[in-house]
Amino acid sequence: MLLDFFFCRDSGVDILSAVDDIQMMLDDNILRAQTMRGSSYIKAFEAEMQAWETKLISMQDILDAWLEVITTWFCTEISNNIYI
Repeated sequence: MLLDFFFCRDSGVDILSAVDDIQMMLDDNILRAQTMRGSSYIKAFEAEMQAWETKLISMQDILDAWLEVITTWFCTEISNNIYI
């Protein structure tokens, strides 16, 4: 899966867009990892599953923070353009 960006002409910056599919995939894979960790057959792979779940959750947290920064930046840009 690739990240999509669009070019913002006003600022000259590429902005992350269309992350719904990525968020849905991350949610689905986190849930699957948690479900597999609950299995009694996972003992041989438990450390690997824990590491994978941790990575997925970290990726989700990074994406959420990135989106929050974009939202804040857009609000700042809009406010600056209104008051100019």
